[in-house]
Amino acid sequence: MSTVTADITMSLDGYVTGPDSELGRGGDAIQRWAFNAKDSPRDEQSSSTPRRVPGDFRIHPSPVLMAAGTRLFDLVDERILLTQTDVVVTDHATHLAYRAD
Repeated sequence: MSTVTADITMSLDGYVTGPDSELGRGGDAIQRWAFNAKDSPRDEQSSSTPRRVPGDFRIHPSPVLMAAGTRLFDLVDERILLTQTDVVVTDHATHLAYRAD
């Protein structure tokens, strides 16, 4: 049986890209923590932590509001209960880990 682990960065207002294509206009601001990870041991640890058990979600909200782009949860059409398993706060992002119940 194969498993999927979700690991994604988003803006505080829920966008994973800016408007337009790929990262979108201004979308690099969402990923700033990953580009600066070498400057912060806690960011580096979070970006290199091995995948956990099946059904885990790792979301990295960045301190930016995009106001447009591709929203992370727009296509979710059912309630999914999650249990928080870890939180790491850095200057560049807050790294949240959840397990699907």
